[in-house]
Amino acid sequence: MNNTEKGRFINFFSELLRSIVAYHTGYMDETKAYITMVNSPIPNIKKDVGDYLQEYNQWLVEQLMLTIQEKYPGLEEQAVNRLIEYFIFIGNGLFWAVVIYEAETLQNNLEMAMELMDQCLYQIMGGVKNVPHLAYFLRQRMESFHMEEVYILYCNSASNIKCI
Repeated sequence: MNNTEKGRFINFFSELLRSIVAYHTGYMDETKAYITMVNSPIPNIKKDVGDYLQEYNQWLVEQLMLTIQEKYPGLEEQAVNRLIEYFIFIGNGLFWAVVIYEAETLQNNLEMAMELMDQCLYQIMGGVKNVPHLAYFLRQRMESFHMEEVYILYCNSASNIKCI
């Protein structure tokens, strides 16, 4: 995959991440109602919402798999699965950020999510892009939580893991 294709791929995931934030900030009442139902003490409601979430997740994975394989037929299935796992993990974080944080922090979280997805893509596609920048960025973010020590691991090849 050349750099132009990687750029289009990054834009694909960036747009999906932006959509998560836009949808849930635009429909905050519905988002809060969903969270209330997920945490409901009423077993039937919790079960129904859980069943719906499983169906949605299955549909999402299938749609992402089809879209990615259609746009990039040369990607191995394992790489596609890993990209989807990263996207879902990062997207879930953004969902909760919508509920927890104010707009300014949420925008920052969206930018970080897009950078992380960018890094995931480059790592899976066989190269690590801007790792020192990402490590510095993450270190600053972690320090804002007043942690005494921050270790950031990154892998710049299959066998070379560094702690900075």
